[in-house]
Amino acid sequence: MIQQSKKYRILDDGRVLVDYGPIIMSIASKNQKNSNIKASLIGAEKAIETLNNLVEYLEIAKQRISGIDMEKYNEYPDVLKLLIESVKCLHNNEFTPMAAVAGTFSDIVMGEILKNFDVDSVVINNGGDIAFSKSDKDGVFNVGVINDITSRKITHRLSIKNNSDIKGIATSGFGGRSLTKGIASAVTVMAESCRLADAAATEIANNTYIESNTVETCLAEEIDYDTDIKGTTVVNKVGKLNKEEVEKSINLGINKAKELYDRKMIKGAIIFVQNEFDYYPKDSLYFNIDKKL
Repeated sequence: MIQQSKKYRILDDGRVLVDYGPIIMSIASKNQKNSNIKASLIGAEKAIETLNNLVEYLEIAKQRISGIDMEKYNEYPDVLKLLIESVKCLHNNEFTPMAAVAGTFSDIVMGEILKNFDVDSVVINNGGDIAFSKSDKDGVFNVGVINDITSRKITHRLSIKNNSDIKGIATSGFGGRSLTKGIASAVTVMAESCRLADAAATEIANNTYIESNTVETCLAEEIDYDTDIKGTTVVNKVGKLNKEEVEKSINLGINKAKELYDRKMIKGAIIFVQNEFDYYPKDSLYFNIDKKL
């Protein structure tokens, strides 16, 4: 059996925590109510292997989609292929494959576990980008949602019904691990895979930008010298917005969410701007969003 290492450890609740380089990922595999630690440890090994495979091609992964040499596509590792294909679904050549990296890792790890083990449920949480195999109880998968990435406080409950094909949730916005062109405090997206949700959350968050005296921007490299989007203008400060500004920003995000939904890239999205939010589609049969009790 695989033993614990400095790269990952078993938590008291049976989850395995991977802490390796840029990865901070929790892995939960269960048979009924009992944790399948062996399955989660295999997932941890896969996460580390995947990162090591990507490192060699990191220069390519940081290129905009329009600049990647697709003639060499078949030579790329599976992780890079998934990154490229996920971001291409946005129909926006300004993105780099790294826009889907966290969600792609979650998908790969879950896939490895399901391929090798007969488990009842798997939940991979890679910094808030979550891949899951099925509901946890009562035919519903419940997850806490934050309305502000900077506070990281759970404010709402997202309930996803088991009869949906939603298997990935991702959150992006101002103050997150990645830089953003928008001012949304959080954008949470649901999709058939976590990698698609990840890429879409980034795009929707970017589209919430409005001009305001309280919003400041700068070049991406002024915040992160090693960024993959050098030369891109990003938001570096968002002050208090008035009601009209908040509504305008949310509506811009909803419009982009509708576009991606109509193209069948996503299954739904929730856009938070400061203390207000809206979601699409309103008539979804597969998910509900409620304030946390």
